[in-house]
Amino acid sequence: MACFIHFIPCMLYLKIKSTISNRGYKENKCVYLKRAMVCSQHIKLNASNIMNKNLNNYFYKLGLLFASTLCMNFTNKLVYCSLIFTFLMLILNCIAKCHGSKKATISIILCTSTSLALLCNKQYYIAGKLIRGLIPASLCAILIASYIGFKLFLKLKARYGFTISNCISLYISALVDHLIMGIFFTRIFPIHKIWLMIYKETAYTCLFTVVVYLCSVTVLYAKPIYRKLKKHLHPLVWFCRVYSKK
Repeated sequence: MACFIHFIPCMLYLKIKSTISNRGYKENKCVYLKRAMVCSQHIKLNASNIMNKNLNNYFYKLGLLFASTLCMNFTNKLVYCSLIFTFLMLILNCIAKCHGSKKATISIILCTSTSLALLCNKQYYIAGKLIRGLIPASLCAILIASYIGFKLFLKLKARYGFTISNCISLYISALVDHLIMGIFFTRIFPIHKIWLMIYKETAYTCLFTVVVYLCSVTVLYAKPIYRKLKKHLHPLVWFCRVYSKK
């Protein structure tokens, strides 16, 4: 076995030596070793740059997700709550798509728990009335609804694509969030007022979901058109640069 292990490098060396001699290279072995080391260093640098870029993108999305989670408890307007929740779910779906389900789960748990720690002493008023326990209930609703939403998004994405699966997950997660908050408000407001709040908030969420869908479709259709225009205009730009230098 030991002889066989020593035999393999010898055969590889003879193969490389014969290949070099057959192709007529004049460089010595040290030059090839230096080139191999330089190539390996370039590969390592490129890999590290890609990893750093992905990490930077993830932390940027995580910051936006945390800001959205925190801002949810600084307004009592239904339209603003719906807008912030739509934005929150859009960011979380992007994290789930680009970085996986595990990072998306960790992200939403981290954001909701940090927001709860920061807002634990905040008093929340609706129509001049102090609502106790609203912030923990709101963050719990966000955690449950967003988890259901991005899990549904990942299941539907392979079949329906990003735009449709994103819209479905936005709508379902918003409905779950509104129902959980409706259950919380049953001890404070009458039933007809709670149903009216759920109806209005769901309607606003549907409106913002349609806007997100139209923007996503526009971007998807605009990308190939932009690439084609860039490809056709590249010779013209090159000619203008050469002419301007003259």
